[in-house]
Amino acid sequence: MRLVIGLRFLPLFAGLALTLSLQPACLTNPSGPPTQEPTTITLSTYRIVFTAVNDHVRIDATVLDQDSRVISDATVNWRSADNSVARVTDRGVVTAAGAGTTQITVSSGYATATATVSVEQTADSIEITPSSITLAQVGETGQFTAVVYDANDRIIPGAAMVWSSSNPEIAAVDANGLVTAVAPGDALITASSGGVSTSRPVYVEVAPEPSRIVLNISEATLAAVGQSLQLDAQVYDDNNAAIPGAAVAWSSSRPEVATVDAGGLVIAVSNGTTQVMASSGDASAQATIHVVIEGTEPPDPPSEPERPEPPEPPDPPPPDPD
Repeated sequence: MRLVIGLRFLPLFAGLALTLSLQPACLTNPSGPPTQEPTTITLSTYRIVFTAVNDHVRIDATVLDQDSRVISDATVNWRSADNSVARVTDRGVVTAAGAGTTQITVSSGYATATATVSVEQTADSIEITPSSITLAQVGETGQFTAVVYDANDRIIPGAAMVWSSSNPEIAAVDANGLVTAVAPGDALITASSGGVSTSRPVYVEVAPEPSRIVLNISEATLAAVGQSLQLDAQVYDDNNAAIPGAAVAWSSSRPEVATVDAGGLVIAVSNGTTQVMASSGDASAQATIHVVIEGTEPPDPPSEPERPEPPEPPDPPPPDPD
């Protein structure tokens, strides 16, 4: 009896066991490939140093999942911490914008990577203005100005500059490009920055000092109001050499008698005598000009002021009664 019972229920238990054993196998079968999560980002470079503004370079980013497999279609975001130093496009192209250092951050999901970018402009050329300086006397000064450019012709702000003179006995230059004439001659002034240099000439053309003046006329008479006379002055130096183009100043001691203009032209005004003087530096010469208008009496020469009579000496004291 017990055998019969066991035989009747055996198929039922067997089916139940088969069902239970199959269920776990169905749960472990994946329904598709596992999702790739961005875990790590590697960059083609982690350090960029630019030597000129507007230079650019591309950074390549590779996104890896949790199994270090490449995620080919990963979305990548690019960001610069300081766009005034370097800009970056959504394709990873970094462009130098100005001197300094900044960070370029690359992100995809929760994964990030960082590259450091420095812009250190290097001198490539120097422009000096003006193109030359001419100084006319010892102690006179002139100013040179220099601008430093990088390889892309962008100005390097605050670039260190060193000034020098090829002949400081002729022309000296200070740290700011101010040139001072020392003696007659020529010199080259050079501006240097970062191994690059440019030079400009300085000419010190000191005019000789006037020593004497010779006039073409020493005395003359004009006979009518408005009549004119041209005086010419030649200036000579200590070596008795003529000084071409020397500046000459003209003046009349009595402009009511005759005037003289800046070119030495004398014009009669009224009867009388005047001294017309030419001067240049410390040198001078004069011509005597008489104006005697026809039909009029020449004026008397200016009289000297009357001198006061000296006071009479006091009476001597009376003699002593002794």
